[in-house]
Amino acid sequence: MSVPALLSAWQSFSEDESEADFETNFLVQVFNSKFLKLPHLKHNKNPNIGCSATPIRPDFLIYNNNQPVLVVEAKRRDSSLHKLSDTNFISQCYQNQLYKEAVGAPLYKGSASNNGIIQYLSIDKVEPEKLATYGLVINPDFYQFWQRHDGLIFPLGEIQRFKATHKSINTFITNLKSKLESPKKGLFFLIWNQKGGVAKTTNNINIGAELAKRGKNVLLIDLDAQGDLTRGLGLNHQDINWLEDIFNEISLQKPPHEISQTLRDSIQKKIFRISGSTQTYSISLLAHEPNKLKNFINQGHTNFSNPRELMFRVFSILREYYDYILVDLPPQVNIIIEWLLTICDATLTPVDYGESSLAHAKGVNRVIAQLQSKRFGLPLNLGILFTKAVTGSGHTRIKNHINQITTTYNLCPCKNEIFNHDSIAIASIRNCPVVSDPKCSGAKYYIDLVDEILFTPRPIIYPPL
Repeated sequence: MSVPALLSAWQSFSEDESEADFETNFLVQVFNSKFLKLPHLKHNKNPNIGCSATPIRPDFLIYNNNQPVLVVEAKRRDSSLHKLSDTNFISQCYQNQLYKEAVGAPLYKGSASNNGIIQYLSIDKVEPEKLATYGLVINPDFYQFWQRHDGLIFPLGEIQRFKATHKSINTFITNLKSKLESPKKGLFFLIWNQKGGVAKTTNNINIGAELAKRGKNVLLIDLDAQGDLTRGLGLNHQDINWLEDIFNEISLQKPPHEISQTLRDSIQKKIFRISGSTQTYSISLLAHEPNKLKNFINQGHTNFSNPRELMFRVFSILREYYDYILVDLPPQVNIIIEWLLTICDATLTPVDYGESSLAHAKGVNRVIAQLQSKRFGLPLNLGILFTKAVTGSGHTRIKNHINQITTTYNLCPCKNEIFNHDSIAIASIRNCPVVSDPKCSGAKYYIDLVDEILFTPRPIIYPPL
């Protein structure tokens, strides 16, 4: 099979091409290991991937190197979509029942019983050994890739239209191969608000530590010139100017392995022991010498053309090595924050019970919404997180007032809150994540939060169906 042969097969489809014929004449040929030049590729047709008595059967489950990489939901051709002009095609796809069923949105919303990509990528529905990283929704006229990162499920860009051209088929094959060859990429998210004093650093440390405890490879990056993240991990600031060093290497077009090595040489690692056991976990830290960071923000970045693109390439490299990347930033907007907001995968906005904090969160939400319209739903908005929350009789009274504000500002709070607790303060003084003592109350707040935002099935459908 070749691209011209695939194009010929596509051109032979009827206006009402059935799902079965589409799978046999096109998809089975596409998922051929020789055609894709991936010798360890194989596919299973209609496997049961469910972890309960009720079968869950996607159309295909694709393995590479014996690891499930891609799950596929195919649909028949809809002649009404096929005949549409390019101007109306994408908007009508999102309203099309076949697309909605392929995504699994009706079942997710409780209005139908069909499974789709959302169900096939859900960590609570699929056997772990059959849980893929990517999903593909496809019919003879459109396709769209989806991604799962633990519990998060989201589309990777807009629906694409198949056309009767070599370029169209080649673009699809290139996108497909990139997923099959690189099944693991780290999730980069920002815990940030323009309001200071809302425990951004404490949240970065403890969310990162809880992820590391669960076996994830975690990188924390300190890009706040105050350096609180570095101190909070009990590490010292090194005389490192990694941003300028890496930007120079990329600009000079040095080989990727040299750039990667320079980055990794700049990273420190801290090992923590879990209280009451001999188990340990480690967190990696990429920090910047504070004064050199200030100089880079104020002037150094102007030495480079298109520094935002250079920053994007830095994080593309880091994503290859880490499951999660979290960055500690100052509350004041600077050029680095502007770059990172345009390339991050997700955001979490910490707030306290003050109205000014929520007003700043409203502003952050507005910026995120603007970015989502340009980046097709990215960054994912994981909501606002109440930190330094109070307990006792006053909590209900305060929350009633706060709920009114969050409703007015159209903010979506996490169900879990981080309450004031001595254990968090003591852990901070000891330069140790509170989650290192999983039995204390402070640790439980973060354990429950990480379960909620990252390890509970959480489909994010964009645009909303």
